[in-house]
Amino acid sequence: MPVLSFVGRSGSGKTTFLEKLIPLLVARGYRVGALKHTHHSVEIDKPGKDSYRLREAGAVEVVTHAPNLLALIRKQSTDLPLEEVLSYFRETDIVLVEGYKGAGLPRIEIFRKDAGHSEPLFLHDTPPQALVTDVSFPEITCPVFALDDDESVADWLETDFLRSRHS
Repeated sequence: MPVLSFVGRSGSGKTTFLEKLIPLLVARGYRVGALKHTHHSVEIDKPGKDSYRLREAGAVEVVTHAPNLLALIRKQSTDLPLEEVLSYFRETDIVLVEGYKGAGLPRIEIFRKDAGHSEPLFLHDTPPQALVTDVSFPEITCPVFALDDDESVADWLETDFLRSRHS
């Protein structure tokens, strides 16, 4: 299963870009998985819901299962290895990851000049497979796409990334 990470500094527009890209891939017939990584603690369960109440009662794992949804909520004290997290994806043709910039995954970098950062990550790292930006970087040799050109990124993903890994 192909896995592609979208990286960039905070506020660069990674989630916004993925929100536009995922429907394009779905419309082309791909089953897309998404993985959002964060270094901060999060709470996705809601107080008062049965799953929350079961966790509060001491369950370390709660699975909510319905005809339309399966959700696992697990208390943990440390980050899981990326490989373990990816093993949960079973019904997808591709997983688009937001984050994990140091994991060695193929990646697309998002860089927006008004995000408050003076330079992209790739200037101090290996070049990404593609760059999505509103700035010109003549020295970069990978494909470069405009921030609002999600259609061309979908074309590139399908042609150069998905097909090459499914052949």
